[in-house]
Amino acid sequence: MVEGNEMRILSLMRAGLTRRQLLRGMGLSVAAVATTGLLAACETDDDDAASDDAAPAAESDDSDDEVEVETDDTEEMVDDEDDHEDDDHDDEDHDDNHDHDDDEPTVDGDRPNLVIAAAGIPGQLDPYSNRSLVGHMTQYSIFETLVRRDWLDSDPPGIGNNIVPMLADSWEYLDDMTIEFHLRDDVTWHNGDHFDADDVVYSFESLIGEEVPEWAGAQQDMTNLESVEKIDDYTVQLVTNVPDPIFLTNLAAISSYIIPHEYYEEVGMEEFGLNPVGTGPYRVVAYTPDEVIQLESHDDYWMGMPNAATVEFRVIPETSARVSALVSGEVHIATNIPPDQIQTLEEADGVHPESIESLNFHMIRFNTLNETMTDNRLRQAMCYAIDRELLVDTLWFGDARVPNGHQFIDYPDHLFFDDVTLPYDPDRAQELLEEAGYDDELITFRVHPTYYTGYADAAQAIVQMWQEVGINAELELTETPWDAGDDAMVHNWSNSSNMADPLGAIWTNWGPGSPSQANFWDAPERFNELGQELGSTLDDDERSELWREMLELWMEERPGTPLYNPLETYGVSDMIDWKPIAVPYMDLRNYNLNFSSED
Repeated sequence: MVEGNEMRILSLMRAGLTRRQLLRGMGLSVAAVATTGLLAACETDDDDAASDDAAPAAESDDSDDEVEVETDDTEEMVDDEDDHEDDDHDDEDHDDNHDHDDDEPTVDGDRPNLVIAAAGIPGQLDPYSNRSLVGHMTQYSIFETLVRRDWLDSDPPGIGNNIVPMLADSWEYLDDMTIEFHLRDDVTWHNGDHFDADDVVYSFESLIGEEVPEWAGAQQDMTNLESVEKIDDYTVQLVTNVPDPIFLTNLAAISSYIIPHEYYEEVGMEEFGLNPVGTGPYRVVAYTPDEVIQLESHDDYWMGMPNAATVEFRVIPETSARVSALVSGEVHIATNIPPDQIQTLEEADGVHPESIESLNFHMIRFNTLNETMTDNRLRQAMCYAIDRELLVDTLWFGDARVPNGHQFIDYPDHLFFDDVTLPYDPDRAQELLEEAGYDDELITFRVHPTYYTGYADAAQAIVQMWQEVGINAELELTETPWDAGDDAMVHNWSNSSNMADPLGAIWTNWGPGSPSQANFWDAPERFNELGQELGSTLDDDERSELWREMLELWMEERPGTPLYNPLETYGVSDMIDWKPIAVPYMDLRNYNLNFSSED
């Protein structure tokens, strides 16, 4: 908090002030914003709480043609899961021989070197154990699946509602539980080995074999897979134990990356996470976890030689620094651009914003195992107390969306219920608090302020909304995004739609074997039964009834709550022809990445 500012963020939001107006009215400089943080606000009493860390720099005078890069140093990286937070964050410096201090992207022969300013990268790259959003972002250029979702040729674009070939060039259903895949015979691994059926069998047998704690999420997604059989070097059959309505879509998701049999056996999980080998368009040549990933063109890539000679994911945590690097030409793409920076990019020369509504919720997860949080009426009250529309209108400039409960817009019509809502009802919240016998117990909201774009401001406003209905709530900051801890009462999180179906969202994140049930929620037996039935029923009407009951049960339990679908915005150089997609993958294959010469 900036000293002397005693106005609360919630009052300012309700007054209709934009964040630019707030900063200008407070008379803050860019330096003041950049050097103040949410921590100070969290250490004050209610009257002193304010959102100084997340406010942008004062707007430039209209008569000044110079583009000012505004500062919002707390609205940074995304990550799930994150939907799953069980990643291994090894700080070992894997390769110190790279240098990322060049002023501008360079050209290697006829192909440019692409530089991406990322808010964060993962701590390791094993595709089955790293299920973070920043993991998705980087791994999609390294690993591949048998089939993929066509993100660009879909309605609307970026949703990916069509399944097309990838490592398998065709497939056929032999019966309701057996799919035969015919594999490409022209695929090589990054180490020069040849891809074949042995790699596919090894990958899936690993997932359905002995339980591996680090692979819990991926193994849960493969619950319905009974066996995988090699027919010949380029033919495999996958057999499910029940008719699975979304099995093919599952094979295009993050749990289904194919790994190299011989190399993985040779090096093991830990080393593979630092020196991965895939079949994707770019191979890892240098990697310092949480700092930088250097990729190099896989020139023998089966889709053709990649358009970039190299790709560097360079961690630049501060929003202002990422925007500055983009505007100056130091990088080609900048991730995690908050809404109040979009105008800056629109007005700057040589760059532009690219935005898409994300298939991801910013979430709150409650620890129902905590003594204070066991009563679902208290959790319901905390959900009714949140004015999501106000958060969307003020923090996201109206460019986010309040979801219909835990439902994503890519679900088919029979699995999407418009009548399920997340209403703001403070009176109902107070009634539920009384029914629950809440007696002013302290409830801490544990948040990493730079983990998700805009969450620092949202968290502070939400705490004040809780206080207004009589909840004794306060913020507690964490130092890293992954240290929420099993003792957390309430913490920030996110959920993604991985399969265009509830099984790829609520079941992945809240079902048996998920971190939620392992650490935070003793789910009703009926919830798990419904999920299993939903995953083994082909009839659309039956699935609709099962999902309705499952969703209503989850909403009654309230182990967590969605806040909004954020607008995901990237800053992009005008030299680049590249489009984002609705999930956090960065697709850098040639059909979505092209370079043009500078004017």
